[in-house]
Amino acid sequence: MRTSWVGLAFAGAIASIGALYAQSTASANGVEVAIPKGWHWNQAIAQAGGPLSLTTFDHWDSGGVPPAGGAEIDITRVPAPRNLQAYVRHEVEGAEADPPSESAIQKMPAVEIAFTDTYGELKLSTRALYILHGDKLYKLYLTFHTADAHAGDFAAVLHELARQANFE
Repeated sequence: MRTSWVGLAFAGAIASIGALYAQSTASANGVEVAIPKGWHWNQAIAQAGGPLSLTTFDHWDSGGVPPAGGAEIDITRVPAPRNLQAYVRHEVEGAEADPPSESAIQKMPAVEIAFTDTYGELKLSTRALYILHGDKLYKLYLTFHTADAHAGDFAAVLHELARQANFE
């Protein structure tokens, strides 16, 4: 009888490890990323055909706005544009934007831009990374309340995700 209990406990431990591993990565839209500590993957959005969405919170403020102190990263992909700089300028049209900066991420051409959208008293900051990979453009958007004390930490997570991501 004791052997059965040990066997069941071992099987349960293996199942728990498998469940833990399954939740340590997120995959959608042709990209797989490790889920950063303190972040959550909203699998329902991906299953509905939306972007890979990671958040630092469990509940949204009204209107789909991240709560104060929270951040969201969305990752999606589209066909590669003919002119990446023009594409980025069009994407941030109407927002208060910093100049874009070009770089390489995993040896792929990339453009990063920071911009702010204002909705009355509410100001949301977004840092966007656009990464060309073959005939696809991967778009990584980090959104949080402007002037958030953790903005630098959020940006570091975005960059680490991009450096470690497995792009299809």
